[in-house]
Amino acid sequence: SKQQLLQQYAKFTNPQGKPRQAYAFPETIDQQRAICEEAARIKAEGNTHYARGEYVEAAKKYELGILKFADWYSDLFASDEEKKMVREIKLPCHLNLAACSHRLGNHAHAVAHCTQALEIDAENVKALFRRGSSQMQLGY
Repeated sequence: SKQQLLQQYAKFTNPQGKPRQAYAFPETIDQQRAICEEAARIKAEGNTHYARGEYVEAAKKYELGILKFADWYSDLFASDEEKKMVREIKLPCHLNLAACSHRLGNHAHAVAHCTQALEIDAENVKALFRRGSSQMQLGY
């Protein structure tokens, strides 16, 4: 029956059966700043991995840093202060992901992240260089 299916699904998606709290969007600048600080901490962990030559682990951290903004941030609705705060984290994460991808030979991924970085800063020299370098590797 439909009810049994829903119960089985609920057990699968919430095995402990604990009540879930509704997601609360960060409404104040302080709540948003806290998310940015967490993303910056994660990015710093990525930098540590990168310095050790652990490019896959570094890339995972940079991706996590970017994902901190996926469920609440949109350039369309952001104030100038919010844009500045978020871009200060997202830009280096995209650039660093491009560097990891390039070193790992995943040039298409590097191009994609450089393009994302250029959407934030159209004249970013690192993004332009890394994208061009990866495009050359891809035979563009």
